[in-house]
Amino acid sequence: MVAQEVKLLAEQTAKATSEIGGQIREVQELTGNAVSSITSISDIVRTINDSTSIIAHSVEQQGVATLEIAKNANEAATGTTSVSSTILAVSDASRETDRASGLVLSFSDAMSGEAEQLRTAVESFLHAIRDDTGERRRAA
Repeated sequence: MVAQEVKLLAEQTAKATSEIGGQIREVQELTGNAVSSITSISDIVRTINDSTSIIAHSVEQQGVATLEIAKNANEAATGTTSVSSTILAVSDASRETDRASGLVLSFSDAMSGEAEQLRTAVESFLHAIRDDTGERRRAA
């Protein structure tokens, strides 16, 4: 009976050892799957990290570009102010030139009238001299 019990116990031990071996293989398979999943997750995290770095660099470049645009806009505004001031100065100079040309035209008209009076006076003087010379020749 003891032999039978030992045999039965041996069979049970063999069966339990086989079941434990199966469970170990199952745990090893699940562990392999977990390692594979962790590797995939690590790859995804690396990809996300790379993408995040690219995005951060792009955001930094966009910030630099935005600052450059703001600087250029400020310079353009300053240039526009300078151009406006220059246009105002040219406008003032144009008005002053217009006023001066009006004065020159008035003086020119006045000089033209005086020149006409002087011409008339010279002609009268020359007529008078000719007439006086002509009378003296006749009298002589």
